[in-house]
Amino acid sequence: MNTSSRAWTFSVLALANLALLNASAFSQAVDAVDGPVINLVDGPVHVVPRFGLPDSVRASSGHSQQAASADANNSAAGLQFYTAKYTALGGKRLTFNIVGTDPSRGPNTTIIPTVLVPLKFIFPNKGNPVLDGSNVIAATQNSPIFQSADYTAKSVDLGNTQYGDALQRAEFWNLHGFSGDYHVLLGPPALAPTVTITVPPPNNGKNSGNAFPLAGGGFVGVLDPAFFNQVLNGLLPAYTAHELPIFVTDNVYLGTNGSINNCCILGFHDSQGPPVATAQTWIYAAYAEPGTLSDPLGGGFIDVVPLSHEVAEWLNDPFVGAFPSGINLIPPAVLPGQRGACIVNFETGDPLESRPFTFTKTTNSTVYHVQDEVVLPWYLHTTPSFSVNGWYTFQNTSAVIPLVVNSPATIAGSYTDTGQLSFAPINKTVMGNVVYVGRGCPGDTYLADPKGSIALIDRGACAVSLKIDRAVSAGATGTLIGLVAPGAAISFSYGGGSNFAPSLVITQPTSNSIKNALGSSAVNVTLSPDNAIPTPPSTLCGPG
Repeated sequence: MNTSSRAWTFSVLALANLALLNASAFSQAVDAVDGPVINLVDGPVHVVPRFGLPDSVRASSGHSQQAASADANNSAAGLQFYTAKYTALGGKRLTFNIVGTDPSRGPNTTIIPTVLVPLKFIFPNKGNPVLDGSNVIAATQNSPIFQSADYTAKSVDLGNTQYGDALQRAEFWNLHGFSGDYHVLLGPPALAPTVTITVPPPNNGKNSGNAFPLAGGGFVGVLDPAFFNQVLNGLLPAYTAHELPIFVTDNVYLGTNGSINNCCILGFHDSQGPPVATAQTWIYAAYAEPGTLSDPLGGGFIDVVPLSHEVAEWLNDPFVGAFPSGINLIPPAVLPGQRGACIVNFETGDPLESRPFTFTKTTNSTVYHVQDEVVLPWYLHTTPSFSVNGWYTFQNTSAVIPLVVNSPATIAGSYTDTGQLSFAPINKTVMGNVVYVGRGCPGDTYLADPKGSIALIDRGACAVSLKIDRAVSAGATGTLIGLVAPGAAISFSYGGGSNFAPSLVITQPTSNSIKNALGSSAVNVTLSPDNAIPTPPSTLCGPG
């Protein structure tokens, strides 16, 4: 659907019905084309990092379905939030429940009482390995989630504050009535006693969880989501609706049947059902140990990236279990890089989930990683955006252009682990068949004629810019630089040449997939700035 259309109409009821039918509405468990590798003692395993409790588990969770009957004390002590209407697609008014006070009503500071709950798991595997969340509590407390750092958005100073507060300030920066003295903060976290859980052994082929030894030492844990949710349901009655309990694990993730092949759900946020005035909310987030799911370029799913994702989403859509009156419904949007999956509620991190768009902040001399987030105008199609600088994401870091493989069907999809080249930018759309020319340095013999095609060239032996110059001089309409070693896509500096066309750097697995497919069929691809992640604003999906 054309995202510029203003003729698209919908009702909140229609969105609610869609949410009930669409399993990706609340938990976007959608495979990415390329995912990180966990290097186990037994060998590497490709995994798909994602967020959100599976809908089948949420539906079976009695605790999250209905808030308990509240007495006067409970009613007065619910989560502090505001309800406001924002205009979508230039005309439709949608209701949102967001933590804090209404930013259009001037200065105010909201402080949410917060409790960190460390979870210690004893696994049934040989030697009964232990992964103890209390080991990462100090690092979590010291992180930008709770400590202040200086945040800027280009030339705009967002303040010296917490990550979540900086996000909310950026999100509403140009909203009429917004004040620079507006804040939504997590209170200094109280620390609950460590909860020790002994994971039961397999029973009739069903596993509650397993620990897997890492090649570099230590373990990674994988718990079955249904088992883990049962653990949380037993703990939640100890906390009240006005506070936010955050359940923390150390390198323990979720995956069906406790299988490493189903890994990894990194976190989720949830709530009780309506009424929202007394509905309890909570967060689970794994602390991601460096080297487990990290990106060789220094970003990736590391340290508090999962917690930053969930805190940001909880702030903006706290009552995801209070369907339909509490959840924040938006015009159904395509999740970039996730094979056409749609989302219908206001989750800030999921559109950037196919590859984590992270940035670093230093608190108390320690460098942490946190995720960029889309902001409300991205979903609403607000033009111009009322967020800082008219941006559609918090830090505007999400300018990745994926490689879109159109055919053959066996490898078709959006490959988001790509690198761009300043001297050969993708400033126009190029679509064509791929030919593999080999190493492609000056003096090398081409394996195929690139004229009129997109040349796939191996990295190595000479400057990338010289490879592209030669291919374009031979008639190539674009180029793909295929890495010849494992690792994330990177960029390269200029090393000579003057003839360039739109070009992308792609990973070794992506390059090998194309080469293998070329043995039996043509491979057609698109390089386009229109596919930038995220496309501002969102691309609509669903009824229209």
